[in-house]
Amino acid sequence: MKFFTDFSLRNPVAIVLLVVLVAVGGVYSTMNFKQEMLPDVAFPGVMVTAVYPGAAPNEVLNQVTMPLEKALRNVEGVKNVTSTSANSVSNLQLEFGYSEDMSEKKSKVEEAISGIALPADVAKPEVISFATSNDPIMYTSLFAVEGTTQSELNQIVKNTVIPELQGIEGIAEVQTAGLEDDGVYIRLDAPKMTELGVSYDQVQMALQMNNFSVPLGEVTMNNNNLPVFVQGKLNSVEELQSLVITTLPSQVSLGDIAEVERGKDLEVISLTNGLPGVSINIMKSSAANTVEVSEKVLSIYEKIKKNGQIDTLIMWDQSSEIKESVNSLAREGALGALFASILILFFLRNWRATLIAIVSIPLSIMIAIISLRTFTDVSLNIMTLGGLAVATGRVVDDSIVVIENIVRRMRNEKVSPDLVRSGVLEVGRAITSSTITTVAVFAPLGLLQGITGEFFKPFALTVGFALMGSLLVALTVVPLMAWVLLRNHIPKEHGESSMSRGYRKVLRWSLNHKISVLLIASLLFVGSLVPIFAGAIGTTFLPESDYKYVFANLTLPKGTAVETVKTERFICYGKVSRPIH
Repeated sequence: MKFFTDFSLRNPVAIVLLVVLVAVGGVYSTMNFKQEMLPDVAFPGVMVTAVYPGAAPNEVLNQVTMPLEKALRNVEGVKNVTSTSANSVSNLQLEFGYSEDMSEKKSKVEEAISGIALPADVAKPEVISFATSNDPIMYTSLFAVEGTTQSELNQIVKNTVIPELQGIEGIAEVQTAGLEDDGVYIRLDAPKMTELGVSYDQVQMALQMNNFSVPLGEVTMNNNNLPVFVQGKLNSVEELQSLVITTLPSQVSLGDIAEVERGKDLEVISLTNGLPGVSINIMKSSAANTVEVSEKVLSIYEKIKKNGQIDTLIMWDQSSEIKESVNSLAREGALGALFASILILFFLRNWRATLIAIVSIPLSIMIAIISLRTFTDVSLNIMTLGGLAVATGRVVDDSIVVIENIVRRMRNEKVSPDLVRSGVLEVGRAITSSTITTVAVFAPLGLLQGITGEFFKPFALTVGFALMGSLLVALTVVPLMAWVLLRNHIPKEHGESSMSRGYRKVLRWSLNHKISVLLIASLLFVGSLVPIFAGAIGTTFLPESDYKYVFANLTLPKGTAVETVKTERFICYGKVSRPIH
């Protein structure tokens, strides 16, 4: 403590330069801070997905799921393995302990999979780790303007929009829905099949006997879609039409009972305000800045809109909420500093002393931001912003104690640097122990195990850095400013205020009624716990937020044709009084 104060009073120019560096560094760090909505938390789990085209669930189970599950159970750290086997798809979820390094475990899982012998038709299994950064940061929609066809929209999206988006540094994946792909449609004629004595099983068997599980289209029968995987050696629609289904009692070809044609294979229909379009979701890499990525995406969209062929709609942009959170903190921080200034001025009754105390707010916040960016890998998110908000009301405490003691000494003794030094040292031990104790209260939040600890770690670090920064400011900047601003303008001593007299009476009563005071304090403490244990106060991991969106799911029978789903969607859409984005 003595070293910091001595250095400050003996090297005022150095302190001024350090303050300027902190201010500049704080602004620079803030502008270049990685910004996210939530801390980048890796959940203790990995999902493995393997695609086996055309395989039935039992076949997927025996040839894909079981070999994968057997091998992955031996990966070190795996606690539980859950698997599902469906038509053409095997899905496994691996659960690990909260203390595990998920990047390392993901590599171990990929290494274990590489040593498994799977059927040749099985695509390379995809390994996905769970993290908050895996969620899309933008939901957008592109749709054709008048005069532009859906095919032209698809070509623009495929050839221009997606390549440009994928070229943005920081984008991990561009998810699309509503793009059309070339395919072969087989529309079975049920009455004709009955007339010729052909069943769907015979059609399915004929297709399966002449294919090697290449997905090429779908069967539509009674408004239901049924998957078709057509033989790769069939090079034309005509060959598929000539495919023999049965020879008894007479030869029947596929063309005799079905309409076979090439067309656009649209597995997902995307509508925006009732208009067909293409949905594009943007996912960023874990190290990328959400706000920067969003701004680059919006820039590309603005450039594409200038061609006059398509229009864009940003349905949700996480960066807008991040900016609003930052702006809200700035507003609340400014208001907090203003109210603190008014209260400090009210009690100290001197604008110079008030200015000295208030300086600790921005300097402490800047020190916290610089420290977070230099010594940690946390981002600017709702937890760090919350930590800064909490710290804003506490960082002036040390400075107020120091400045008040210096002013008190100046009123009674000869003003000199030694007086300022002794005034700081007199309360230095008290403010140091108080600050360290407060930091120790918040520190356990960052040491919690599991996801809770990962979420609260940025909060605890932010509060800790801000409070230690305020202590450093109180021991260095405040003494120097007190010497410069107050040595020739010592605040006058005012008489005892009515508030002080009232407090003196309360204090005297408390000291004379110790048991009563302890009893009241105990009752208040116990009473504060009653609503919690009685369930009057709810508990949740994160507070609920009011989103400006309504999400609705409409579930239709399995296998329903996508066009039927589209019709049902329009029926629902027509009952909504305002457009849905």
